[in-house]
Amino acid sequence: MLKIIEPILFTFLKSKTIKKLALDIVRAMVKKTDNTVDDRLCDMLEKALFPGR
Repeated sequence: MLKIIEPILFTFLKSKTIKKLALDIVRAMVKKTDNTVDDRLCDMLEKALFPGR
């Protein structure tokens, strides 16, 4: 059963929608802090997930 679900699950996890959701969650958490280090890390994450954006 796992062999059937595995390719579907990995395709889902690699989808643009899931990447955007993860980035939105990180951005929401970063807004709650007052330092700039995590802002820069979040920007780096965005560039890694969405190159050319």
